[in-house]
Amino acid sequence: MEAKLLKAGYDEEQTATAVSRLVSERFLNDQRYAERFAEMALQQGRFVGYRLRQEMRRRGFSVDLINDVLAQPDQQQQQNMAKELLDKKYPGWSGSGEDAQRQRRRGLGFLQRRGFSAGVVMNLFRQDYSEE
Repeated sequence: MEAKLLKAGYDEEQTATAVSRLVSERFLNDQRYAERFAEMALQQGRFVGYRLRQEMRRRGFSVDLINDVLAQPDQQQQQNMAKELLDKKYPGWSGSGEDAQRQRRRGLGFLQRRGFSAGVVMNLFRQDYSEE
């Protein structure tokens, strides 16, 4: 907040006073903001895993704060999140049929851009979308 105010041209002393007052009155809380950002990103499926960490670093969160906020979900939780996201993005998608390879590549790319590892995605395809 302080850096943004200074960049906007506000006085350094007034900025420091304003930010310290906001912090002391608990209107400005990095921990709470980081938690809400991560929660919304995961809920909306915008970012997951390393991609969420990368986005939080880009937005200026410290590595320690990111580590505190983000508990690493286990493989099964990640797989469940990936399945929900894939089902939401491509309703009725089965990963099989005439155009199976194209569908799988599209699904793989979509999930990896969201931050899922290739291992999670491949396990998902093997278990839930295997060709029968």
